[in-house]
Amino acid sequence: MKKIAVLLLILLFAVSCNAKMAHMKLLAVSEDPDGFKGSLADLYLEIKPGSGRVFIDTFPLTKVDTQISTRFAKEIACDYLDKDCSKMDFIYTIRSGSSIIGGPSAGVGLSVLTISLLSGLPMDETVTMTGTINSGGIVGNVGGVKEKIEAAAAGGITKALIPEGEQMSTLKDNSTLDLVKYGESLGIRVIPISELDDAIYEFTGLITKKNVGDVDIDSDYEDTMKFLAEELCKRSGELRDGLLDYDENSTVETIAESGKNLTVLANQAYLSGKFYSSASFCFGANIRYGQAIFLQKNQTSDEVSAEIAKLHDDIVSFKSTVSRNEIKTITDLEAYMVVHERISDAESYIRILEDNMKKNDTNQSAYLLGYATERLNSAYSWANFLGKPGREFSFDNESLMQSCQIKISEVEERVQYVRLFLPPFFGQADNPLNDAYRELGLKNYALCLFKASKAKAETDVVLSVIGVDPSRIDSLLDKKLSAGKRVMVEQTAQDIFPILGYSYYEYANSLREDDVNSALLYSEYALELSRMDMYFKKKTSIWSYLNVLDTGVFYVFMVGLFLGIGVGFLVMNQINRYVSKKKR
Repeated sequence: MKKIAVLLLILLFAVSCNAKMAHMKLLAVSEDPDGFKGSLADLYLEIKPGSGRVFIDTFPLTKVDTQISTRFAKEIACDYLDKDCSKMDFIYTIRSGSSIIGGPSAGVGLSVLTISLLSGLPMDETVTMTGTINSGGIVGNVGGVKEKIEAAAAGGITKALIPEGEQMSTLKDNSTLDLVKYGESLGIRVIPISELDDAIYEFTGLITKKNVGDVDIDSDYEDTMKFLAEELCKRSGELRDGLLDYDENSTVETIAESGKNLTVLANQAYLSGKFYSSASFCFGANIRYGQAIFLQKNQTSDEVSAEIAKLHDDIVSFKSTVSRNEIKTITDLEAYMVVHERISDAESYIRILEDNMKKNDTNQSAYLLGYATERLNSAYSWANFLGKPGREFSFDNESLMQSCQIKISEVEERVQYVRLFLPPFFGQADNPLNDAYRELGLKNYALCLFKASKAKAETDVVLSVIGVDPSRIDSLLDKKLSAGKRVMVEQTAQDIFPILGYSYYEYANSLREDDVNSALLYSEYALELSRMDMYFKKKTSIWSYLNVLDTGVFYVFMVGLFLGIGVGFLVMNQINRYVSKKKR
């Protein structure tokens, strides 16, 4: 019996300490007097129990952007599998026989290898690829593709995957070369791909891309958003009716006409069932109408100060009321975040307005007061989402703080990464993380999470468009929207409706015809804010919890359980024998 117990302990130790390993070939380039020279490198990955750390060992040494892109690739792989990787360490090793240029071009390969190892999928090692990896699993452009294909063919590779849009290569004499046909002449298949799903299929044979269907819109969300749109647009009508007659070609006319144009768009969106878009357009119209009314009033400084004081009192009162709401569901969390963001915006604009009044800039003061007022009205409207039914999670201060810190660290990496390509893009003053850090310092953890999530989306959209031809922005937008849609479908299947993610998704679709760049940003917001549940523990039974445990952890649990039962039986058996002897 002792031997069995020892065997069980060894098994328990072996399972818990089991490390997984995998390998693939990477395409790389090195510097050459005549330009780039292609080469192959070996990528190894080991995953073992740990604390979510990412290590990279390269020889020869590569640049810091390789380290950052490796972390991105791992993060995207874990998100793709909807897997908690916080209790695993990832050790990436790159080995090459010659000096290679580091960078993000191995991103997709890193993600595929990580997904393969985490899910136990075998890799075809006669396949290789090059391409960056962006949010939503979208493949981005790289350099030296022709030279990489040549290296793959020389190294016995049968199939090379390249980013879609880079099939046609421009040579030094400005002529173009079809890389797919060029690959055929070298005896290698060259396949342009655009998404992570495509790469997984080519490496593993697993078809992961599927038609996810339409998002099942929560009826409670739709009714509430419809009400919100109606209230904001009703206010648009009231403000428009409050305007006095104005002269043609005046500032007031220009502002009022802008408001009218937005109300037309709002009506069109409402009739199409796009209630968030309708509310957003009416919000913009209300700012314009409020600005025009302010200019017509021609108020004294004391009268404006009285309006500011009243607005400030309303904010304080509402903030006190809404802060008493308990956060139980993801909908509660999202509503709480967006309400407090709007309150914070209103407070900020009041401070700017007070400073601006000293400059006697009436037109700017009118806009600032109108914006602050409507931001508060928008907060009132979004508060209607608080207290809606849904799947409950554990939202304590500790988990909210940790989620905020994790999100901030994700953005920090991205900001540093963007600066490598676009050094002037983020200065110290306009760093989108500043707001998140401020809220973290104030212990407003939910608002910090929201600010950091939006900052991450803003940096992700910059990374996504680097090197993308303007003619392909529409295609990129389609892929972002498709990725966001897939996440939302997955969320609704878990009884979670992402009210912010869906709202931004709808708005991106409304903007795409007139402002594709803004649409791209809102599609990124939708993608980022559709999976807020990943940071918080669901309130479930023990058996439901075991269902979602990592397989290795589950085995450890079961071995421990049976070991405990076995030891229990041994103890009870010895006790019974002792009692029997005593009786005799």
